[in-house]
Amino acid sequence: MDIRFSKVSKHFGALSVLSDFSYTFRDGQTYCLMGPSGCGKSTLLRLACGLLPPGGGRLSGQAQRFSVVFQDNRLLPWYSARENLAITLRRGTPEEWIRQIGLSAFADARPGDLSGGMCRRLAIARALAADGDAYLFDEPFSGLDADNRQKMLRLIRISTEGKLCLFVTHSAEEACEIGGTRLSFSGPPLRLC
Repeated sequence: MDIRFSKVSKHFGALSVLSDFSYTFRDGQTYCLMGPSGCGKSTLLRLACGLLPPGGGRLSGQAQRFSVVFQDNRLLPWYSARENLAITLRRGTPEEWIRQIGLSAFADARPGDLSGGMCRRLAIARALAADGDAYLFDEPFSGLDADNRQKMLRLIRISTEGKLCLFVTHSAEEACEIGGTRLSFSGPPLRLC
């Protein structure tokens, strides 16, 4: 299902983050959203998956099941790596996902005992294991070294084939590696360059 923004507006107090924004993100396609910090990219993702209501305009396509990787990992600190995966699991097993992200030796470790990069890989795997109809990635590779970034990108590609994917990135190199349609934004309010 496409996600269609039709003259969508969103304000936070006096700040207009989106103003009459229109764009259709097509099902099965990959999009890289680029632009300066604070221009409204993360707000766009939150609107797309229904975490924020639009202040005006129309947004369609929100009946889907979204899998999201936020800028912060949002792991449950009292759960182990295995348990963090199990709570969203709709495909595979926690052990399979842990093996794929290279954390087999840390399956019973809690997030506080993992490095930042390990937590990031776990957050990505948790979103992929949830088997969404669409995937939203807000700077998913932050904190990952080059080797793990490549491994996670391959895992994302395999796991999201044929699904709508929106990636927020500040890196032109990452955008090239991700592929798909590159959208450059300025703002606020958010607008295509």
